[in-house]
Amino acid sequence: MMYDLMIENWEDEKYGYEQQRNQLLNAGQYGEPVRILNTKIEMCRQFVQFLKRCEEQELALLKESEE
Repeated sequence: MMYDLMIENWEDEKYGYEQQRNQLLNAGQYGEPVRILNTKIEMCRQFVQFLKRCEEQELALLKESEE
């Protein structure tokens, strides 16, 4: 499904941001760069949740139309 690929891509994007953030934290760097990455991570997380809800709604509509 279309949603599966989009969800996978955004989860990969989130993972990349998490890796960048962890590298900064491991290097003892805090502040604005970490806050920016945390914001991007949260935005990705929320968008993935939105995509999953859309996928569920689409599946429910397809099921209803088949009945």
